[in-house]
Amino acid sequence: MSATVAVAGVVTLVGMGGGVDLGAQTSAPNALPECAENFVCFWSEPNFGGQKIQEPPDWATGSHCIRLPFSARSALNNTKERQRGYLNSDCSDGGTILQYRGAAERSININAYKHT
Repeated sequence: MSATVAVAGVVTLVGMGGGVDLGAQTSAPNALPECAENFVCFWSEPNFGGQKIQEPPDWATGSHCIRLPFSARSALNNTKERQRGYLNSDCSDGGTILQYRGAAERSININAYKHT
């Protein structure tokens, strides 16, 4: 006879002879997805779902508009400086500030970005 016990996100099977860690960890609901340091990451679906792209920011020119290959519905800025996301693919609208150092937007709609 055995029982399944979940403690702090780890599933453990307990039976005769002790516990066996199955290594199945659950994600915390507010956990941020992986995005390499000094990159900006975009996802095609809200809450970091769907297709992901990882882009280096354009440090050389703050006016260079970078068009995304899809309409990003969530984003994470893992750089040391702010970026600005735009609904228009030519960066002509007012834009949304993507705060720096791991700041995340779980629900957004942007088609281009640039370093601010």
